[in-house]
Amino acid sequence: MLAIQHPPKSAPVACIVNLLPCNIRHTGPANASTKHWTPTTSTVSGVNDVPTTYFRGRKLLGNDLILPEGYTGAVLELTDNVIMPDEEDEDEEDEQPEKKQFVQHAEFGKVTVWAHEELPNEAGNNVMRGLAEWGEWSKRIHSWEDDDGDDEEVLVEEEEAKKMMEVREGK
Repeated sequence: MLAIQHPPKSAPVACIVNLLPCNIRHTGPANASTKHWTPTTSTVSGVNDVPTTYFRGRKLLGNDLILPEGYTGAVLELTDNVIMPDEEDEDEEDEQPEKKQFVQHAEFGKVTVWAHEELPNEAGNNVMRGLAEWGEWSKRIHSWEDDDGDDEEVLVEEEEAKKMMEVREGK
């Protein structure tokens, strides 16, 4: 299980998340300056305000993915802290697992996905497709429509979940 410790500040720090089409072997803060990263907007294939930049001499085009309503992205760091279950919970039949603790450093509401010299979209970009499918999948497993048409917070039937996985896998 996981536990998130929110920052002691009153309001979390907002950040910009960029998914680049490359592998950078570094984790942690980067002292990025406008010398190395200066995204602008341009018109590409009739689409206005497309994020555009150059990284290591290659042109990158971006597409902003807004997180679904009710969701917030978080930048987390795993700590060495482990939260043990409460003593009063130990009397229950089910054994409670220990919780690993994360510290939240920032939050975000959109992700910019970048591609080399083409506008990333769900059809041709696995990251875009995965994020879109995750949003739809999350909505489906946390709600269902009853006879009155009202949404309720329950899990989807097991058969319907299997059908969705078969569609996703192309069976």
